[in-house]
Amino acid sequence: MYDNEKKITYEELERRVQELEKIESKYNSSKEALQKSENLFKLLYEKAPLSYQSLDENGHFIVVNKTWLEVLGYAKEEVIGKSFADFLHPDWQEHFKENFPRFKSIGEILGVEFEMVKKNGDHILTSFSGKISRDEKGNFQQTHCIFHDITDQKKTEEELYQEHMMLARTEAVAHVGSWEWEIENDKVTWSEELFRIFGLEPMKEAPSFNEHQAFYVPEDRVRLIEAVEECLRNNVPYDLEVRITRTDGQLRHCVVRGIPEQGSDGAVNRLYGSLHDITDRKRMEEAMRESENLISSLFRSAPVGIGSVLNRVLIKVNNRLCEMTGYDETELIGRSARMLYPSDEDFEFVGREKYAQIAHHGTGMVEIRWQRKDGTIIDVLLSSSPVDLQDKSKGVTFTALDITERKHAEIALQESEERFRTIMENIDTIAVQGYGPDGTTQYWNGASERLYGYSQQETIGRNLLDLIIPPEMKAAVAKEMSEMAESGQPIPSGELLLMHKDGSRVPVISHHTIVKVPGRAQELFCLDVDMSALKEAEAEQEKLKNQLTQAQKMESIGRLAGGVAHDFNNMLSVILGHTEMILEELDSAAPLFADLQAVQQAAKHSATLTRQLLTFARKQPIAPKVIDLNETVEGMLKMLRRLVGEDIYLTWLPGKNLAPVKVDPSQIDQILVNLCVNSRDAIVDVGKITIETGVISFDEAYCAEHAGFVPGGYILLAVSDDGCGMDRETLDHIFEPFYTTKEQGKGTGLGLASVYGAVKQNNGFINVYSEPGHGTTFRIYLPRFTAKLAGMIEKGLNRPAEGGHETVLLVEDEPTILQMTTIMLEKLGYSVLAASTPGEAVRVAQEHPGRIDLLLTDVVMPEMNGRDLAKNLLVIYPDIRRLFMSGYTANVIAHKGVLDEGVHFIQKPFSMKELGGKVREALES
Repeated sequence: MYDNEKKITYEELERRVQELEKIESKYNSSKEALQKSENLFKLLYEKAPLSYQSLDENGHFIVVNKTWLEVLGYAKEEVIGKSFADFLHPDWQEHFKENFPRFKSIGEILGVEFEMVKKNGDHILTSFSGKISRDEKGNFQQTHCIFHDITDQKKTEEELYQEHMMLARTEAVAHVGSWEWEIENDKVTWSEELFRIFGLEPMKEAPSFNEHQAFYVPEDRVRLIEAVEECLRNNVPYDLEVRITRTDGQLRHCVVRGIPEQGSDGAVNRLYGSLHDITDRKRMEEAMRESENLISSLFRSAPVGIGSVLNRVLIKVNNRLCEMTGYDETELIGRSARMLYPSDEDFEFVGREKYAQIAHHGTGMVEIRWQRKDGTIIDVLLSSSPVDLQDKSKGVTFTALDITERKHAEIALQESEERFRTIMENIDTIAVQGYGPDGTTQYWNGASERLYGYSQQETIGRNLLDLIIPPEMKAAVAKEMSEMAESGQPIPSGELLLMHKDGSRVPVISHHTIVKVPGRAQELFCLDVDMSALKEAEAEQEKLKNQLTQAQKMESIGRLAGGVAHDFNNMLSVILGHTEMILEELDSAAPLFADLQAVQQAAKHSATLTRQLLTFARKQPIAPKVIDLNETVEGMLKMLRRLVGEDIYLTWLPGKNLAPVKVDPSQIDQILVNLCVNSRDAIVDVGKITIETGVISFDEAYCAEHAGFVPGGYILLAVSDDGCGMDRETLDHIFEPFYTTKEQGKGTGLGLASVYGAVKQNNGFINVYSEPGHGTTFRIYLPRFTAKLAGMIEKGLNRPAEGGHETVLLVEDEPTILQMTTIMLEKLGYSVLAASTPGEAVRVAQEHPGRIDLLLTDVVMPEMNGRDLAKNLLVIYPDIRRLFMSGYTANVIAHKGVLDEGVHFIQKPFSMKELGGKVREALES
């Protein structure tokens, strides 16, 4: 018996143990599932795209998620335990502290906006929603809130609103209505302004194209129909000034424009255009009714709903409010305002928003939804403000505007605004700007951007005086703007010379008008038309007229000179012929023999003068012949010295061993006269002109770097002066016909053009070197007449240039010459340290660790000249050799005192062979 009972006990224990193991297994599974759920919740909480936060009963942070920290830029340890108010804009901190207890009592907020401050100081606008969690007894535990950044959304809404208002104001200012006509289905679309121009209320469907013709006076109607028919037949736009009769009987003057649009079949399938009311219109403003009796009547008959509430109970309503809601007055008075809202959420939302705004701003305005008595939902714009009632209780008066139709029309309105904005932005010929009374820019269309160079972003908010008003006009324009603001009269229209962004002047015809919108400050709109093309055409016409007059004058003088010289030549032929015959028959010992020889010599000299006169008159036939250039120049020196005057020293430096050239001697005379006259005019008071000749050769390497040059041997003719010099812009135009820098009446603009033509006619080249304040050098290269020596010259040109291994410091401020000379020196075997300025050359020399054997530097450079640079470098490298280079001749450079006697010099341009020889000469000296 005992053993049996013991057996049962063990079986029971074993069964219970198994049950406990099953319970433990289920517990462990539940615990594991709970842990996974908790981990998933934490992951979702941290990775959620919205910012989450939890606050304790004092408004201090308990938990924030990762998104919250990323939005505001804080670390978690900088937030937990801090007050939510610490992260708000100062203007919102007291508001939060005052309303947080109310939030805890209500238990929920939806879409409340706060301005918060990020860690970097930036401000953002946020929209909060949240709920209160309570325990089983209803006690407060903590708040749970989410928010998202609505800064960009608010900014976009404001920009869209401003753009809408600007387009509406621009349309009203311009008095331009737009239209479209789809011909196939006879569908016509009008803008709102077009309805107003015809005196009609804006409506969805516009009158057909035929119906609206009834507004035009009969004779203008015929012209319009003919223009439209021509437009449809030939696909050409039309532009007519017409008269219309409005529905109220007013006669208006308008400009109607139409532009055709072709379909895929090539036929016109659509017309679009505008109607511009150009009649001055004045609208009288109605006086406000201020008497107490009218206020009561206004309350009853106002077009907006008006009411008063006390403790959220309606105590007074007007007729329009009853019409809006469908209730009569007895059904509303004494009832809770909750009856007007479709849900508790709508009711609580408006309460929170309205009271929050009233508490902060004194008034509140919010868009809400109401439910009419028949159940229809309408959109309402509700505006509220506090009021003291007669029993000294605090109430709220509100106005309600039914905006349901406006909401439905917003999409259509947005499309219409986009069309109008596109029209204004694509008016290429009229720059439209809008300004406030103080000159602050409020509108700037695309044509204004193109005309004045400023983008819209650069102008909005800036003052007109700081943008396009030249300094000399600012005081006058500021005064006119002030007078305009006081009188309400626009600035008179007319031609103005305004200022581009780059400082240049822009001639425009500017029309001004003032727009007065109720409730807003008056605005000035300017419509500017660019007159640059017209002004340039007028200036060009005047320039051509002056050039023609000058050319005709010079041609007349030339004909006169040619005629006189021709007749004088005939008389000189007679004198020379008879003198020669007498001398042949007369004994040299005769008393008159010497006198006749003097007459003969004088006649020959007169013939030379006559030839020069014919050259000036361009009547001398061109007859190229082989001449000695030195002899030809020497024959002109006496006349050239008389030409330049006694105050200018004329130096003649003939080259040695010159080969002959084949050219018309009169062309050499013409070249020398023109160049010497230009040099004389460039010198103020006293100065120096140098004429020199020489021999030069160009190899293929040099010609590859200089467009237009041909390899070979040339004779150099150079004319240099120490006058005022020329800038880069002048150098770019000096050979153009009629281009001159001389004052009116002192230059034809043909001298250098004829020099260029004569050089090119003889297969030569011409280079000009000049800088302001450093004089000018004209270098002319004429081909050597060396048929017998061609083989020897070719052999000399192809002989390799002499090179070396030394280090050369090269200094040249012209990048292309610096690059070319560097390449030449490196090909010759030298190590090159290149510098584009004297300052950079000194730095390179100081930092170079090795030896520098030669300084090769330009003479005329910014910062300091080549001689001063050499002196500075001698302190660092006492035994450095120097080789100077310049586009001016060595004599002109030496005359200016830049170079001392005996220093090494190479004339630009030079070949690699010449450079190699000069470098070796300087290094081995």
